[in-house]
Amino acid sequence: MNRTLGAAMALALSAVGVGVVAPTAAQAAPRCFPIYYIGHYTSPYHSIESEADLFCEDDPGGYYPLPAKVEKLNVATGVWTVVATGSGYAFYSCVGTATTTYRTGTGARHKSVTAACG
Repeated sequence: MNRTLGAAMALALSAVGVGVVAPTAAQAAPRCFPIYYIGHYTSPYHSIESEADLFCEDDPGGYYPLPAKVEKLNVATGVWTVVATGSGYAFYSCVGTATTTYRTGTGARHKSVTAACG
């Protein structure tokens, strides 16, 4: 649409009481970003637990679950294997105490942990 036609339409709409209202700050879409966490626990279970949430500022609900996973590194091959998945939360029960590295996924916001959890 060219500027002249757009201006004419805006003038016509304002003459009949109809217009476009820009959203206020309160109506603007909330700013959201993913949060990932992974940890090693020995009580009550010897486990690796991962959390994945979408956190939205200025939103009363605040947190929304994202697909969560725990990936385990095979040091000999360098291959990561998914050992647990869930919605917002994933739980992996340790098998032994070999020092092993786990992660929540790939990317800048993802986390990893190295623990005595085979």
